[in-house]
Amino acid sequence: MMLKQCSALLISLQLFLYSPTSTLAEQAVDKQDQSTIPEQSGSGATSPVTIHAGMLLPLQNSTTVEVKRANTILRQVYPIPQQMIQSEELIISRKGETNWHQSQQVAASTKQQLKKLIDGYNLEIRILLGEEAQEAYPKQLPKVPESYVLHVSKAGISIAANDQTGIFYAVQSLRQLVRRQAEELSLPITDLTDWPDVPFRGTVEGFYGKPWSHAARLAQLDFYGRNKLNTYIYGPKDDPYHGFSTQWREPYPAQKAVQISELAEKARQNQVNFVWAVHPGRDIHWTDNDHDGLIDDFVACLHKFELMYKLGIRSFAVFFDDISGEGTDANRQAELMNYLNANFVRKKPDVTPLIMCPTQYNRAWSSGDYLTILGDKLDQDIAIMWTGNSVCADITREGLDWINRQIKRKAFIWWNWPVSDYVRTRLLLGPAYGLDVNNKGTLSGFVSNPMDKPEASKIGLFGVADYCWNMHGYKSQSSWEAGIRYLFPELWSEMQLFAEHNSDQGPNSHGYRREESARIQPYTQKALAEWTSNQRISGSVLDTLSNEFRTIAGAAEILLTRLPEINPALHEELEYWLACFESLGIAGEAALQLGSAELSEDQLFALSNQVFAQFRNMEHYSFLQKQKGAPDRWAQGCVSGGTVLMPFIEQLFEQTAPVQLPRLTGQTAGLPQKAAEESYRFLSSVKSLQSAPVIREGKFVRIQPMLEVIKLAPGDYIGIVLPQGIYANYIHLELENEQACLLGEVQVSSNGTDWQKHEMQCEGSELQNRISVDEKRRYVRFQNKSDKTLELKINRFKVDIPENSRINSKQALSDGDLFSYYEFSASTTEYRMQCPDEKSGRQVRIVGETSGIQLVFTDGARAAYDETPQPTSKNIRSIAVETHNKPVRIHEIIWE
Repeated sequence: MMLKQCSALLISLQLFLYSPTSTLAEQAVDKQDQSTIPEQSGSGATSPVTIHAGMLLPLQNSTTVEVKRANTILRQVYPIPQQMIQSEELIISRKGETNWHQSQQVAASTKQQLKKLIDGYNLEIRILLGEEAQEAYPKQLPKVPESYVLHVSKAGISIAANDQTGIFYAVQSLRQLVRRQAEELSLPITDLTDWPDVPFRGTVEGFYGKPWSHAARLAQLDFYGRNKLNTYIYGPKDDPYHGFSTQWREPYPAQKAVQISELAEKARQNQVNFVWAVHPGRDIHWTDNDHDGLIDDFVACLHKFELMYKLGIRSFAVFFDDISGEGTDANRQAELMNYLNANFVRKKPDVTPLIMCPTQYNRAWSSGDYLTILGDKLDQDIAIMWTGNSVCADITREGLDWINRQIKRKAFIWWNWPVSDYVRTRLLLGPAYGLDVNNKGTLSGFVSNPMDKPEASKIGLFGVADYCWNMHGYKSQSSWEAGIRYLFPELWSEMQLFAEHNSDQGPNSHGYRREESARIQPYTQKALAEWTSNQRISGSVLDTLSNEFRTIAGAAEILLTRLPEINPALHEELEYWLACFESLGIAGEAALQLGSAELSEDQLFALSNQVFAQFRNMEHYSFLQKQKGAPDRWAQGCVSGGTVLMPFIEQLFEQTAPVQLPRLTGQTAGLPQKAAEESYRFLSSVKSLQSAPVIREGKFVRIQPMLEVIKLAPGDYIGIVLPQGIYANYIHLELENEQACLLGEVQVSSNGTDWQKHEMQCEGSELQNRISVDEKRRYVRFQNKSDKTLELKINRFKVDIPENSRINSKQALSDGDLFSYYEFSASTTEYRMQCPDEKSGRQVRIVGETSGIQLVFTDGARAAYDETPQPTSKNIRSIAVETHNKPVRIHEIIWE
């Protein structure tokens, strides 16, 4: 029957995305299939959807179904459809015979998914493909690849599409509409016409660091299919057979080749184009050594493509990003691409058009005529990738219009988000925003470069899929919330809280930032302002923040407990970030208590130690995360809540110290050591690099490695500035350019104005040498001294400092500064700290880690510090610190 013949509620202009009141039972078709979105009640965030009432082909129903009113509950479909009408009525089908009317051309994998979904229920279903579909739905079915019509009525289910992918996508939409309970299957009466805004949508595995595992890639391809992403570009920088090395010409080893074939087959089952990319640019040579009239590496590329074709690959790309030297020649690159196009792609009807990633892949790096050469000389059917106005950037209409004029075609977007290889301590779990909804029709493809954490990346990729499918229907916040519910139906509230506080990159060399903790940030700002003005925090602000930190600690505990069973892969990725998140919650609540009320001395010590203990825990978890990443050379630690919450706790703790902590130390609290530590900073004459972070790890101070090639014009420099009183004793650089020693020099200075050359030992692109602390050099830089631009990569720029620099000096134990500390190293030796002669020795207070510390009395007796009431009945001679093979950190020892 026609949809208009039903007593239906037509949903006008907007479809509700989700409601906080929906139940877990409504969220899944069955326990094995978590690919549905929770049912919608009439509240919550909304997103516009164009409504279109098309003519529907009625089925001759021979089955019996029941129609029930659905209490206005909506069942949303993601990505947001282009046109959708949904009734408030449900059809209810019970167990029975399913009557199939389908084209024999429907792909077996699609049929299998559909049968798993509805077979065995008293339903009638018709599937029309190609010309049959166009004849049945001449007005409703767009003549657009991957478009489809899905019609659910009392008569049954009708699916029509132009191609196999359209049928497959109709099944993915149907999956989100179906609910099964006991012996019944329910579906809302629906009329859905749908098509994508972007032809090629998906991901590029193009990050630096440990590539995804084979199992993770297989899971990703299933995820892409369910979310209507049709492109996966294989290009991990650390796969030597992909390239970025001298091995790109070689065939894959047998085991790896089998995995590539398995991925290609999995991609086909999910209607995904598996694009294998070669990256020859770092080691390509434009020479014809055998004098056959062809450049040797042209032939090598063609041969590698043939090898990959035999493994089942039918889509190909060539990358020239992040290189310098010979391989950057635009004319030669165009020649190679056109050669591959003519001699490989066009000779194989089942191979899709070529994709190229150029050397100048963003506007900030564009110069000369490189882009116009590609635009003029590259075959028009070859796509050119583009990251935007810089390496990491929003994708704007203005930026697309600019690049499209240069390359004389629609750009293929490589969006560097949520990739985190340049900020490895951070998680980018927030909404996918910064994408212009007016970009429709201006790009040929859109792929997201994800994190090295495939499961966690799905949060961002859900939003990317939604944007690429229907730009004008896309709302980043509501899509993000729906994606989290889709991915984590049993833990969505905990995951959403964790994600909203772990979404920003922090300071980085690209200057690209994202919102983090936006909901709670006004309260943290108000709390700090109130404390500064009144030395108190008002009740409403205090209650809001206390509740937030308690909720954070509880959510982290739940995730750490339940994820190993529900989603072990995600737990493996996030374990130490979650542990840090729990410590963050505990530290935050303790810091608020320190700043909120009059406290006894015992409470002050207990809360101060609790904050420091959680800081210490977070450092330890970060260390464990870095260890976990070994032997990956890019491995780093972890930071949770690093943009708003952690700085708030630190600032509040530092601000309350001058008021509360003199009661502990007997003197005015010293300058917070962290404030001094923050003066480690990056030094450069290159404006685009000036936001790069400098990190101290013990005695090492380093610039975070920069993954892309940087260009130093004559006289340009990069370097490090150390804080007052801290001086360099060793310099070590790895710049990935053997000309660095010849064309540049390392210079040092005590004041940042007067520079002297420092002689270095050079081996290839590596420069290193000692420097005397007595020279008191706080400034270290590398400067291009030549008359031409020097291209290099900062793999290492490290300055060593003495281990006892400022922090980790025993003087810190009695300096009145609770933010300085001394760390007793792990040892079987017992450390003794004597009671000063001028003190009575009847009481000692310790701020820091106290486990394993004993009081030693003048009579030789001992007692555990944590178990001894003070003041004591007899004099204390010293305290004994036993590290038990674990370092112990103490901030202050206060004798009375």
